[in-house]
Amino acid sequence: MVEFKKEVSDVASQLTAASETEFLKRFPDAVSSGGFLKSCEPLFAQGADCVDWVAVEQRLQESIKQFYRADLSLFGQEIINKLMQDVYFFALVRDQKTAQLLGFVMSSITPALPKSDIKLINLVVSPTEQGTDLEKLLLGSLLYVLPQIRRIFTMVRPTHQSSLQVFASCGFTEDKNPVQDPHHPIDNKYVMVLEYKTDISDVLKKASAKLSV
Repeated sequence: MVEFKKEVSDVASQLTAASETEFLKRFPDAVSSGGFLKSCEPLFAQGADCVDWVAVEQRLQESIKQFYRADLSLFGQEIINKLMQDVYFFALVRDQKTAQLLGFVMSSITPALPKSDIKLINLVVSPTEQGTDLEKLLLGSLLYVLPQIRRIFTMVRPTHQSSLQVFASCGFTEDKNPVQDPHHPIDNKYVMVLEYKTDISDVLKKASAKLSV
């Protein structure tokens, strides 16, 4: 897990910071909501009209990269205990010729939720590969490795239209009444919860079948 997160940290921090910056431009009050956004709060001290958005994106990149590269022991025993109860699954895709990272998926299963549920933590695909069905293959890999999964859920910013379109094309729909995990609470005010159910859509099942060819 540690090596995987370090390996994808640069790509994840660049692309995630860009979308989070766009979100803050629309919802500047969310800067105090916690997570990566909290690190930008000092940059909003003079009001949203005076924000240096280049600095915001840089600060977000630093915070996100720290999350991917940090030693969990630095976060305290309470946080460690919560994370240690989860089981994590990862997959990444590289260019066969250049070994360049093209995309990755990171997910987890937590004991507080039904055993057939898996949480999609992050799905990142490089701009050059977006729209090539790589997202479907990465998501399909979850069903390939864990065929018992019946539901995949994730959180997306309402401003991230490209992600919303990708998930819709993969068979995801909005979950307006999500089950709350006490260890990882969902703030419905600033995210949309999306879910994929295998008994409703077969998009990812078809994608996973390609991995066995």
